[in-house]
Amino acid sequence: MKNYKNIALAALCLALPTLSLAQDNDINDADVEIYLSATELDEMFNNPDRSYVCLNNQISELENVINAIDQVDAKENSPLKAYKSHIELGYSIGREDAILQVLDYAKEALNANRSLLTTEEVQTLEDKLTTVVNQIEQGAINLNAEKLAFLKDEFYKSQELENADQTDEDDQNNDDSAE
Repeated sequence: MKNYKNIALAALCLALPTLSLAQDNDINDADVEIYLSATELDEMFNNPDRSYVCLNNQISELENVINAIDQVDAKENSPLKAYKSHIELGYSIGREDAILQVLDYAKEALNANRSLLTTEEVQTLEDKLTTVVNQIEQGAINLNAEKLAFLKDEFYKSQELENADQTDEDDQNNDDSAE
């Protein structure tokens, strides 16, 4: 039970401006809450020069495009399936370089399987892929340690408190077993 408390305490809610992926692709002033696990925050703070892509499907069409192309991709161990597994494991971010590699593969898979889709479906997916790549390259759906610097002290303080609680719990268990 302690681990769930740890994750719940360390998962911090961020409000970021979101992009509207409506047909006009204008920026929307609405906010979206993004939940990052302690593992994700630690990864970002320990790699301050690395950029990460937010995988929240309220911010971009990334997940929808990957899922659609994966439906026609017969390859069992594809980067698309690895991406989907990453999402299923509950991750909210992915390394920018890894996500761009997945998108490159998605373009190849779409081209290789275009005969399984209508011309309109292919064009729609190509347009969405281009939009998502542009969003990443412009930093519109990216996160990094600098953008989250305001959380760093709070995050590590909560980690220290949790480690202290764990040490106290371990000491209590040792005292109980010694009796």
